[in-house]
Amino acid sequence: MIEKQLIKKILRSTLRRSRGFSDHYLMHPTREWFSGLGVALLIVLCGIAWCGYLYWGYSTTKPGAMTDTDTPVSIYQKSVVNAALLELEARAARQAITKQQLEVSQTDVSLPEQEETILEDVTTTQATSTGTSSVPKTPSDPLPEEPEQIEISQ
Repeated sequence: MIEKQLIKKILRSTLRRSRGFSDHYLMHPTREWFSGLGVALLIVLCGIAWCGYLYWGYSTTKPGAMTDTDTPVSIYQKSVVNAALLELEARAARQAITKQQLEVSQTDVSLPEQEETILEDVTTTQATSTGTSSVPKTPSDPLPEEPEQIEISQ
């Protein structure tokens, strides 16, 4: 049987814990996991509700009921269209005339004759071919340090 002392002891320990019970742990993996799961579930449920609302809205409307009032109504004016067509035909005629004038002017223009200049008493050296060399020239061959100077007498 439970004695009076044991009951008082249990009550005192329970009352002390309830007054000053505080969890000193900042992170609770189980609590964090369940709160993340709850937030994810809430987002999914909101998405389902929104999709259902849109589906219901589009399924209940009739095809002829939706009209765009923001788009301006364009009115066909035959006189304006004919005036634009006449303007385009006039532009095409002007372009054809300009093209013909350019073709005629290109055939009339001849290049000026260039005067041939003859250099007299110029000595030139001619290279003669001696055949192909059996040793190919490699990039590792040293280049001459100074280029050859050619003198031209007048």
